[in-house]
Amino acid sequence: MLSAQKMCPICNKSVGSEKNLRRHYVRVHPERLNVLDSSKPSICRNTSIDCPLCEHSSTKFPNLLKHFTDAHDLSMKEEAHDFMSTSDFLNWKQEVERVTKSLFVKVRGTTLLKCVRGKKDIYVCHRSGKCRGKISNRVRHQKSQGSQKLNAFCPARMKVVVTEGDRVFLNFLPTHVGHGCDAEHLRLSQSEKEMIAKKMDTKRPMDDILQEIKDSPEPLGRLKLLTKQDLYNISRDPYVLTTVYSDFEISDWVNDDERRSSVLLFKPHGSTLDDIPELENDDFILCLLNQKQKHLFNKSDCMSFDSFETTSSSEYSLFYIACVIGETASPCAFLISNRKDSTILGLFLRTVISSTGVLSPRVVFRERNSILFDAWKRSFSHPSEQLFGSWQVEHEWRKALSKLVKSVDKKPKIYKCLKSLMEVSRASEFTELLNEITISTLAWDEIKEFESYFRGHFLSCPSLWARCYRPPKAIEINALFEKLYRTIKFVYIRYKMCETVCRMSDLLLDIVGQCVTGDFSKGIKLKGIRSQHRMAVNAEISVDQEDDCCWKVSEPSGEETHTQIVEKSGISCQCRMRCSDCGCCAHVYSCSCFEFVSRQIMCKHIHAVCLNTLSSSQSVGPKFNSLHDSTISDNDLVVETVDAENLEVIINDGNTNESVEGGKLEIQEDFNTILSMITTIEDVNLVKNAFRLILPTLCAMKNANNARPVVETAEEMSTTDY
Repeated sequence: MLSAQKMCPICNKSVGSEKNLRRHYVRVHPERLNVLDSSKPSICRNTSIDCPLCEHSSTKFPNLLKHFTDAHDLSMKEEAHDFMSTSDFLNWKQEVERVTKSLFVKVRGTTLLKCVRGKKDIYVCHRSGKCRGKISNRVRHQKSQGSQKLNAFCPARMKVVVTEGDRVFLNFLPTHVGHGCDAEHLRLSQSEKEMIAKKMDTKRPMDDILQEIKDSPEPLGRLKLLTKQDLYNISRDPYVLTTVYSDFEISDWVNDDERRSSVLLFKPHGSTLDDIPELENDDFILCLLNQKQKHLFNKSDCMSFDSFETTSSSEYSLFYIACVIGETASPCAFLISNRKDSTILGLFLRTVISSTGVLSPRVVFRERNSILFDAWKRSFSHPSEQLFGSWQVEHEWRKALSKLVKSVDKKPKIYKCLKSLMEVSRASEFTELLNEITISTLAWDEIKEFESYFRGHFLSCPSLWARCYRPPKAIEINALFEKLYRTIKFVYIRYKMCETVCRMSDLLLDIVGQCVTGDFSKGIKLKGIRSQHRMAVNAEISVDQEDDCCWKVSEPSGEETHTQIVEKSGISCQCRMRCSDCGCCAHVYSCSCFEFVSRQIMCKHIHAVCLNTLSSSQSVGPKFNSLHDSTISDNDLVVETVDAENLEVIINDGNTNESVEGGKLEIQEDFNTILSMITTIEDVNLVKNAFRLILPTLCAMKNANNARPVVETAEEMSTTDY
C-alpha cells in the first residue's frame, strides 16, 4: 500500500514519498537541506514477503527461497532456457501454462540493459501477492470463489532477457507454493478467446456454444467453466477480432441482398471508378444510407455533423450526418474512408443529396472546425442557425488543455470550471461565473496560452455553446445528439481497424434500425429513470410542498444547498417510460434542474416528490404505513377461516350504498401502494400471508346462494323413506 503524501513546508508542494521530497529539496531548496532527516528515505510500499505455509515473513526474495528449502524441504532450483526468438518463448510459455494450469504475468515495466543492449522482464505467478483493498470498501461484491491472490508469496517466476537480435535467455523457477491448480482463478488465453469469438460470429445461440465447449473431450480447464458473462466480455473486447475480412470478402458483404439497399457508394482498395476520376487507386470509400429513413431525412429541420478521425493508415475515419426524428436522434448517412479531405467529403455529400433530394436544415449542430460541415457550406445552402454540440466543445477543450497546459493538477480544475460555465441556466449567472473564473483560474501564469485560445475561439461567441443562451428545445435536441454520438463512438473504437469495417457497418446499421423502431431511446431512458430513482433514495433530499401542484426540493451539496422547483403538469399519461417504484412518468411533472431540461427524463427531484407523495398517502390510509413496521406481528395479518356460520354475515355486511366501481378503484389504489412498498423477500412473504385467504373467501361468497339449496335437498333425500 502506498504511503501518505508528503508536503514541502516551504512551498507547500505535494510529493508522493520521502525520497521525492528529498529530491525536491535538492532541486528547489538546496540551502535548506539541513532541516531534513539525515536517515535513509523510507521505502514507499510494504515489501514484506509472507510464506503461504507458515507465519514466516521476510523482506528479501533470496531469504524466503532459503526458508522454503530449509523449513519446508522444497526444491527452489532454477532452469535455464534459450530461445531463438520472442515468438518461440511465448509459445513455450503458453504451453507451460496449459500443462501446469497456471499463469505468469509481468510484475513491473520492462528494464533496459546497457551491458547486453537488451531488455529484461520478470513474470511471476498470478496467484502471488496480496489482495488490494478491504472487502468493506468494495463497490462490487467479491466473486464467490474469492480473490485470486494468496495474500502470500508464490516463488514461481520467469526472468527473461531479450537481446537486440531477438535472442531470449530465460531463468525459470517452476515450483508453485501455497495453491493448487485451480481452474476458476485462471484467465482465458488470447487463442481461446479468438476460438470462442469465431463460434459467436456464426450467430449461434450462446447456450449452444457453452454446451459444445463443455461437452468437448479436452481435459478439465478454464474453458470448462465458461459462462455467458465470459461470452459477453469477449464480444466487447476490442482486441479480439470476431471476423477478419479481405477486400474480396468486403465486396461480398456489400453485394449481400440484405445490405445492398443501404450502400450508396463503394470503392475498395486497388480499384478505380471511371465516373469518379478524382479517386486514387489506394482509396477506400463506403457510403451508407438506410432506405427506411430517406423520407424522414428530407423532412428534418435539425441535423448534426460529426466525425471520428484517425491518422493511422491501418484505421478508417468515420463521418456521419444525424437528424432528429420525433423524440429520437437517428444517424442517416455514414462515410467510412481512409481519406478525409474536401474531395472525398464533397463526393459523399453529393451522393447523399442525389439519393434524398435537396436538404435544407434550419438548425445544425457541428464541431467548431468541422471539415464535413465546411464541405457542406461550399456546395449547399447555409442553415439559419448553427450551434456547437456540448460533447464536441468538451472534447475540444480536453484536447486544448492537454496541449497547452503543462500542469497536471490544473487541467481538471480548469475543465471543471469551464463545464460549469457551459451549463449555467441564466445569462446573469454566466457573467458572474465568468468573472470568477477569470480572476481565480484564467489568471494563472501557466495557462496564458490556453486563456488566449479560449478568449479567441469561445468567449467571442458564447451563444453557440452556452446553455443559458439556448431555448429549452435546443437543449433537449443537444442531449439526443450527444447520446447518439457516445453510442457510435463505442462502435467506432471497437471496430475502426481496416479488417473489421464490415462488422462496424453492421452495427451502425443496427443502430439506425433501433432508432426507427424506438428501441434505442427506450433502453437509454429506462436505464436513466432507474438510475435517478436510486439517487433519490440514497440522497439526503428534503421535499416541501408549496401547494397542490408545486414542491420545493432541496439537496445539500458541500456547504451549499441546491433547490429545485417541481410542478405537476396535470397530464394523465399512461406511457411505458415509467418508474415502476413510483408509478409515474416524466410527463406528469416538470422540474427546473438541468437533468430534466436537457434529457427529458424523471430526475431525482421528481422521484423524491413521488416518494414523498406515496409516504404521505400511506400515513393516512391503511392501519399500517410501512411493511417494516416493528409493531406488526404475523397474528395481525392472519385472515380468519370462513365457515358456514359467518359466511352469510360477511355477504350481508357488504350490502352498502357504496358503488362497486368506486370501491374497486379504492382497492386498486391500496394494492398499488402496497406493491410500491415491497422491496425484499420478507415483504413478499408478509403480503402473501395477509392475502392468502382472500380468493377462497370470494369464491365461497359467490357460491353461497347456490350451496344452501343443494344442502337442503340432500337432507330431504336422506330422510325419505323408500
